[in-house]
Amino acid sequence: MFSNQRITRIMKVLSVPVVIAVCVSVLGCTRGSSLTGETSLEQYSDLDDTAYRVRIRWQTESEDESFGYFIHRADSEDAKEADYTCLNRETPVEAAGTTTIPYKYTFYDLNVDPDRKYFYKLQLLNLDGSLEWVFGHPTGLGATSKPINKGEVQLIQSNGLSYREQNF
Repeated sequence: MFSNQRITRIMKVLSVPVVIAVCVSVLGCTRGSSLTGETSLEQYSDLDDTAYRVRIRWQTESEDESFGYFIHRADSEDAKEADYTCLNRETPVEAAGTTTIPYKYTFYDLNVDPDRKYFYKLQLLNLDGSLEWVFGHPTGLGATSKPINKGEVQLIQSNGLSYREQNF
């Protein structure tokens, strides 16, 4: 269980109300839910397979006091740290906390131009409020946007832009 002091520290980093974190720590988040409760799946109801996306996926074998993941994006390979934009500062991808269970994570970036290459970094926010780069640091990993497929449309409509699932 989180202490109130630890929750306050985490929420200062995220800039979201502390009360929400208490609910998260007591109730946990369900698959596909956002930590701030601001994301509505209804906003994806008009999404169709004419959109483009970059799908970012990663896997963990275990996690130790992890809170959430931030995805950072830049438009060029030689971008400096300040040129990267955090795509999900208010709604980090929910991490598993402390576990030896492997998890797969998925994040969809839909705010992309067709067939354009972007560069990504993944950053972990720990429960103690510290941040660490997971991949793409110092140079981001490149990915080119592709057309979204019908299966991905259904996944986003069901889960939102980010979700985790147990890796069996």
